[in-house]
Amino acid sequence: MTPTERLRWCRVSTQHRRRLATIALLVAGCRSSAPSGPTPELTRPAARADVHATPLPAGTYFRGYDTCGECDRPRHAVVADIVDTPAAAQALIAALPDAPRAPGYPLVVHTDELGPADSQRGIAIVLGLFATAEAANAWAAHEGGGARVLPLLDDEAWWPSEKGPIRVVRIAVTSANAYDRREVERIEAELQDRQWETLAESQLALRERVLALAPACTLARGSIQLWTRDDGDRIPWYEWAPVRCGDTEAYVAWRDTWLDSSVVPSGDGGHIVVQVTGAECDTPILGHWAWNTAGKASGEPTKPLHARGGC
Repeated sequence: MTPTERLRWCRVSTQHRRRLATIALLVAGCRSSAPSGPTPELTRPAARADVHATPLPAGTYFRGYDTCGECDRPRHAVVADIVDTPAAAQALIAALPDAPRAPGYPLVVHTDELGPADSQRGIAIVLGLFATAEAANAWAAHEGGGARVLPLLDDEAWWPSEKGPIRVVRIAVTSANAYDRREVERIEAELQDRQWETLAESQLALRERVLALAPACTLARGSIQLWTRDDGDRIPWYEWAPVRCGDTEAYVAWRDTWLDSSVVPSGDGGHIVVQVTGAECDTPILGHWAWNTAGKASGEPTKPLHARGGC
């Protein structure tokens, strides 16, 4: 079995186990499978029920693999709105008041990823995540501008809806090249015939071959597209994300997006971006990138983490 096949098998079996296991076991499993390697000291933000309450870190670390193990779990989200299309999301973001925000906000995710108790589905423009309703309501009242508070589903209610969710592919770096999907899959098929010592080695070979191609298009920071159920399992998971370049189906590098990322406070008073970049036997592989006022740094992670064990 090739590393790519192993990764896909792990993902499929993970989804099956999630449907069968109790939520207690799932949470314990995710928490106990923390990756090895150097881990920065994290600052645990406190949620306060007043107008000065600070939003929890931006990210979906409370769904699926945990990218912010020291963070409180959000129970409520303050959203500017939920809209139907990427164009509407980008227009709403552009119209937001020009005010200081916590790093990583607005967080742009589909409601399938966020899991609000509200039945409305679409792209959520999240202004803040909070551990309590009191903190969320106080902050929303102070924020103004029509922001509303949405209670979030607990894990037991959210997991059954996780199968094949719609996701938001949002570009996190200054610009990202996208490559013709057929070419990426052709290269991946060729590399599957080789023997690799590690999964990282095969991923690097795929990345280098793809980056040598002429881009189908270049997407600017903040560009938003939707990853639908129709994209299926053809995607080299955690390496590439599906986008469109006009009429051409294409892939953009996973690390150039906000997929499975969190903006986490670091011990030095700054922030880092923690992103799931792989998984082996239900154990996440995490990478760290620098954060600055412009967003996520591009290129290689500054402190890559690797999963323990493996299939």
